[in-house]
Amino acid sequence: MATPTNDHDLLIAMNTKLDIMLTTSADHETRMRRLERWFWIAAGMAAASGAGISAAISTLVGSG
Repeated sequence: MATPTNDHDLLIAMNTKLDIMLTTSADHETRMRRLERWFWIAAGMAAASGAGISAAISTLVGSG
């Protein structure tokens, strides 16, 4: 893209870049929400499996 030479061309270029940025930002928000959701699911699964493994080991070893 050529460098704008007057105010009109500069405003058109800025508007185009703004539209692209707003679209990208919305996509970014969607990706972040999806990642955060998976993070909390994984954290819950880790906690539940940790408790299960701890209970199994306690049962195998005996609780004194």
